[in-house]
Amino acid sequence: MPFTAESTTARSSETHEEARKAENKRKTEALEKIVKENFRPTIDDFSSSPIHRRFIRKDKEYVARNQRNFEYSKSADDQYHPKAIEYLVQFSINNGNLFYDEENESYTADSIWPTEFDDYSNRVDVAFFLRSSDFKYPVAFDITTKPDESGVREKILISSNDKNLGYPVGLTDIRYCRDEDGDLSWQTRVPKYCVGVDKHTIDDTLERSSVPELGGLNIDKEQTALISFKILYEMSAQNQLFITPLMDEYSNGGGELTKEENQDFDNLGTIGLITQQELRRLTKELPSDIQLALGPADENGEYDPDKVANLFIDRNSAFRDKTFATIVKVTQSIQKDLDQSPYKISHLAELSFREDYKKTSIYRGFDEAAVAATRRSEHFYDNRDTKTPVIRRQPQVTPQSQASRKTA
Repeated sequence: MPFTAESTTARSSETHEEARKAENKRKTEALEKIVKENFRPTIDDFSSSPIHRRFIRKDKEYVARNQRNFEYSKSADDQYHPKAIEYLVQFSINNGNLFYDEENESYTADSIWPTEFDDYSNRVDVAFFLRSSDFKYPVAFDITTKPDESGVREKILISSNDKNLGYPVGLTDIRYCRDEDGDLSWQTRVPKYCVGVDKHTIDDTLERSSVPELGGLNIDKEQTALISFKILYEMSAQNQLFITPLMDEYSNGGGELTKEENQDFDNLGTIGLITQQELRRLTKELPSDIQLALGPADENGEYDPDKVANLFIDRNSAFRDKTFATIVKVTQSIQKDLDQSPYKISHLAELSFREDYKKTSIYRGFDEAAVAATRRSEHFYDNRDTKTPVIRRQPQVTPQSQASRKTA
């Protein structure tokens, strides 16, 4: 095959991309080393805790099995992007670049570094305590880099614990949780959101960041703001999805909320208010080319989050993110379906049961899958009907003193 200018350019481009990928893998490995050596606890670290002690041996065996399956089923390329975005988001929270209102000091976040058990079992990739003056509650992210609609729908609708605990859609557990004071706990009914960005965004962020060692960690601020904005937008949309059935049940007299559901309503309401504030803050920090594409801000110097989101969804936009677009599309589709149903709590639960049925039917026979879905449904309603309703409080976001920050 004769050499041509086109073939030479193509080979040069491939060589550059391979070198870029190799360097980004190296940076991801460096981030992973920082996390394991300095931040992420192990299951054994909870051996002194009475509520964890009897689960430790079984959970360590569970993690070992899943690690082998993950390494066997995933290529090196498939592994480094999910790990990289997980660490980038966790460090954004840890270093005060996400959920940290420095100007008004009205909210902040403290990192929860999940163990591998909560990663594999509860699909908690990133977690943190969200705080305002009288509010402290854990929040979890299940992060994806794939624009797969069925996978995203499954992540949103199936909470890994609700088949055992009777949780509504959108809630899970963090079994091994260490807070900023070093206290060991098991967090229940934790709101969990499916969020993510595409692989190109991750590679761009790694390329613009330096990760030599713990003391020299420097993650690009504009790229951090871009990733954070996308994640916050996805989180905000799903928060509305999860709160809709609780709000509808309370306001329209469709039934009384249980004690736990009232508390869920309060927590989701406060999380929603803080998320909207954080979205407004982050919009001002987006890269200049996106600011230019948006045009003039409003009289308050702010941009409409919906307008920004359209840049990432529009097929003709240079900023399009397929993963982000898929998450937004699936969330809006579920929300539309939910809005059209007169019985929102039971309808959202039924959507989840059906999704679980489809998933289990792949690995089980028809009868086994049907039984699994039926038991889950019965457990959910039985658990809900035995609780005592309480009066709902109006969620508030109020100023607080600035929390001390841990830096990498």
